[in-house]
Amino acid sequence: GVEQDRLHYDIGMFVWHRRRNEGEANPEYVFLAADQLNRADSCIRDNEDRIFLIEVNYEASVAAKSKVGLETVSTFIERALEHISILGHSAAYWETKYKLFLDLYSLAAEVEFCRGNFERNMAHVDVVLNYARRKEDAARVLVCRALSYGMQRNFLQAIKESKKLLKLLGVEMPRSFTLNFLIELVKAKGAVKKKTDCDILEMKPMNDEKIKLAMKILKQGSIFGWNSDTTFAGLCYLRMIRLTMKYGWCEVTPYSLAGYGFMLAALGEETEAFRYSQLAVRSSKSKRALPEVQMMVGAFLSHFERPAALSLSPLIDGYRSGLESGDMMCGTICMSVYAHVYLFSGLSLTSFAKDMLHFTHQLKLCHQDLALAFVLPALQLALNLSGKTSDPKDVSITSMRNLVGYNDSMFVDNAIEDPSVLFMYYLQAFSAYLLGDLGAASNALDHVYERKMTRLDGTQILNIFFEAVDGLISLALRRTQPQNKHRGLARSSMKSLERLTKKRSVNCSPILVLLRAEKASFKMHETEVLKQKYADAIRQLTRSGFLHYTAIANEMAGRAMLRQKDEYWAEYYLIEAAVKYTEWGATAKVEQMKKEYTSIQFQNMAHRVSSSLHSREWFDSSVDSIKSRSLGFDGGSQLLIQ
Repeated sequence: GVEQDRLHYDIGMFVWHRRRNEGEANPEYVFLAADQLNRADSCIRDNEDRIFLIEVNYEASVAAKSKVGLETVSTFIERALEHISILGHSAAYWETKYKLFLDLYSLAAEVEFCRGNFERNMAHVDVVLNYARRKEDAARVLVCRALSYGMQRNFLQAIKESKKLLKLLGVEMPRSFTLNFLIELVKAKGAVKKKTDCDILEMKPMNDEKIKLAMKILKQGSIFGWNSDTTFAGLCYLRMIRLTMKYGWCEVTPYSLAGYGFMLAALGEETEAFRYSQLAVRSSKSKRALPEVQMMVGAFLSHFERPAALSLSPLIDGYRSGLESGDMMCGTICMSVYAHVYLFSGLSLTSFAKDMLHFTHQLKLCHQDLALAFVLPALQLALNLSGKTSDPKDVSITSMRNLVGYNDSMFVDNAIEDPSVLFMYYLQAFSAYLLGDLGAASNALDHVYERKMTRLDGTQILNIFFEAVDGLISLALRRTQPQNKHRGLARSSMKSLERLTKKRSVNCSPILVLLRAEKASFKMHETEVLKQKYADAIRQLTRSGFLHYTAIANEMAGRAMLRQKDEYWAEYYLIEAAVKYTEWGATAKVEQMKKEYTSIQFQNMAHRVSSSLHSREWFDSSVDSIKSRSLGFDGGSQLLIQ
């Protein structure tokens, strides 16, 4: 009733006037005041009261953004917008309360973007664009609009919007031509020349607000470019490092250092690239900077100097930090990189499938299509190999549509520059190879090479996986079809892996030894020498923790022994392969082996599985913390929803 409303109003006003303590508003008081005043509808007498309540709810939403979840922020914003709708969007109120209305609608657009409500996000952007007095006033919502296009995978439009914004801020980008990239590279190298680690870590803070905003736009532009225009992405990385060296440190600086390291890695300067990756991590002074840095370092740089599995824990940190700080895009992309690194590392498919299935539903709920497009193929492969699907060879757009019911436009099958489509075709090829269907494996590679799909740049960890798949399938096809169209892939993949191995890439050497052993089996007929070559490969792969490649190496050795008519060692290696596939979680592969190698007594593998698990404790102990943090996404999912 009226009396109860008056009581809420009096409590709200009492708390509101006492919300400040030594000049700073106490968030708890602001929340309480806004809550009480929002319950006092009958006490609103005129439009001035409504303007006051809009101010209260806006201040509460700003305080909530840094303290609690987005749902609470959204509640206060919606209440403020209700009062505005009663005022009627009058131009007179925008004139008298311009800054309040501008800030409120800008925040509303950002919140709806984070919640995945892109239609409402665009509606709020349109309101700001309609009433903004200057183009600069609309910059905040234009950034949000570009992000919305990007998260809906409309990358070219997102880049177009980013370029407009940069021009508005006085940072005009050159066209995406190779010559412009080389010019920008020379300028960037000149900017960092003779800079020591201490010089970079102790830079003065950046004070120019326009340049700070430009750095944020360049960051998001580089991510969009990586998915559609890699030259533009490179231009963004190089321009960021130049602005950093000229204007000083800001929260995007760590990402600019990682991006510059990525550029150096793409140019073959891996040692300097790793140096800048470490500088990026060391210079991260806030949680907001962490997701984007871990995304870059985990995907492109850290695995070059250390085992891939050690990148998993930092990527989870990046994911959680992104959710806590509101950087949904980089936070969720951290988890898509996590999916790549996890698969590459050969850890348990069973726990991975469980976690990623839960995670993909949360990504779909929040409309994070950019990350979802990379996670889905990895999840599909894990479910297939672990025997959870009717067709274990099917890693396709159709199968993934059925997985979580995502929208049809997420994957564009004819987009030759879309890395997620490239990833999908390579997983198709790898799955078909494992399950003995070389025809399907060859067809998947046809999609990649006949359509000249763009490879990923630099030392991206997926490139090592792609080289491995190329080599394995090419050598397998050579056995049955010596003149097949992919016969040259083994040579080129081994050359690439040799180049990286010479530069001390710890994750490449074991795979290279395996491919060399298989290649040697075409010409070598001495059983003992062949066994030694495969044993060397198995030893190195085991020490690196690559359970899946270890299983493949054992199966290759078993086939070689069958060709040598050595039944004892053939059975030993094939059972050992089945044991490793079982540990990995690839039960569908084990069933395929039982059908293919009918003379092998696979019932004898039970004891070998338990003893093999015991022998892996030395490796598992080093990734136990990673696995425990990757399991049970319930808490992470709730954080994502918030």
